[in-house]
Amino acid sequence: MAIGKLLIVDDEPRVLSGLRRSLARHDFEIATSESAVDALRLLESDDFDVVLSDNDMPGTTGTEFLRQVRDFDASLVRFMLTGKATLDLAIEAINSGLIHRFFTKPTTPLELGFEIAEAISQRALLSGSRKLLWEYRKQAAELEQLKRGQPEILKVDRDETGAVLLGDIPADCTEFLKALQDQFPDLDEAS
Repeated sequence: MAIGKLLIVDDEPRVLSGLRRSLARHDFEIATSESAVDALRLLESDDFDVVLSDNDMPGTTGTEFLRQVRDFDASLVRFMLTGKATLDLAIEAINSGLIHRFFTKPTTPLELGFEIAEAISQRALLSGSRKLLWEYRKQAAELEQLKRGQPEILKVDRDETGAVLLGDIPADCTEFLKALQDQFPDLDEAS
């Protein structure tokens, strides 16, 4: 099973083929595109974790393409791989927030694969964190609504040390359930 989805964009079919082969040992689901326009269509129709783009492509630059990718989905991890690296290009791409990592051709498949795997893992952690935060907020809102509607349900008696006082707990479960129903008559037995 693939650990994540990678989209590689380069106008040279041989480069795409070589990257696909060199990254095949990793558990990435890999899609390729020879143009930024086709790559944007792929992004609209599928969920990717990482986009790896060349900078020198006909019709647009990788920098402009990755700007469009960021505008489409800022959570996508964006890498640039170029054979014509300049310091100005790297500074522009990094400082403008277009890319997370800059690679020069040729790069080692081991380093590239490791960085892609790390990016996929980090994106999964961030996504999981967002889901947990959303769930926490949802539960907090439900608890607040419950507090307003039935404040007695959340009442807790404590002693002078802060320990929770349970009161007399009946020895028989039937007695215990009856005591709960007597204390909270609004609760439905089915819930």
